[in-house]
Amino acid sequence: MGGSRGRRTLRPERAHPRRPGRSKDLLALAVCIMQRDIEIIELLYEHRVLTIHHIRNLHFNSPAVARRRMLRLYRLGVVDRFEPPTAVGSAPTHYVLDILGARILAAHCGIELRELGWRKENVEGFPWRQEFRHLIDINTFFARLAGACRLDEEHRLIEWLSEARCRRRFGEACQPDGFALITGPAGSCSLALELDRGTESPARLASKLPGYALMGLVDDHPDALLFCVPDSEREISARRRLYSPDGMILATTTLDMHVADPLGQIWLPSGCERRIPLASLATHLKEVKQ
Repeated sequence: MGGSRGRRTLRPERAHPRRPGRSKDLLALAVCIMQRDIEIIELLYEHRVLTIHHIRNLHFNSPAVARRRMLRLYRLGVVDRFEPPTAVGSAPTHYVLDILGARILAAHCGIELRELGWRKENVEGFPWRQEFRHLIDINTFFARLAGACRLDEEHRLIEWLSEARCRRRFGEACQPDGFALITGPAGSCSLALELDRGTESPARLASKLPGYALMGLVDDHPDALLFCVPDSEREISARRRLYSPDGMILATTTLDMHVADPLGQIWLPSGCERRIPLASLATHLKEVKQ
């Protein structure tokens, strides 16, 4: 999937032929689309762009099977794909929803296409938008977590909300990069994520906490506020300024630790000297409150 030959468009040079999205195709697709495809369509609508690695982590055990299925959906016109320009090396294939996928989702939800608020023009500019890299990093974090849960019989990722959905659910006072609910042997834990790429000062990170204190007043607020930072030096620096908002436990980790073991003992709660697993953070919060 090399991306080193310069900029790609939403139609790669080696793209396989595909049929145009004619209205009669929606009926023809009824025999082709499986429940897993519907779930992929929903994820692409919710999270806007996913790489082939994200999709494999979320739904497939085999990379080859994931590639074949996504190629099939691409040929049908359900999804579109591109390889973004990269400074060094290659990039995986990225997928977005295409018109037939949006129409399938609207039909599945029992609404008109216009009610989805989806437009082809809104996804075509993704490779050149400022927030693109950050969005991919956010989706990578949650896709890794989902993949780890799929391979672990004791954990499940129950819910994963995008930044936009978080704003609608919790208000504009704070804008987490995502929300998730995970269950494990220690119980369930809901979380809000701040994925730090090292571009903001520790003081700027801390300035977000009053907004999360307001989130803590909402009945269904997250149990944990997570900061995933680039490296240990950044973590030490950030923790000097960070504290747990009322009603939530704040915990930090580094990207390397999350990549190595998303479900492991990698999260360091505020005021604590030992790291604990993600699913144990809610239990830790209850112990702190006692």
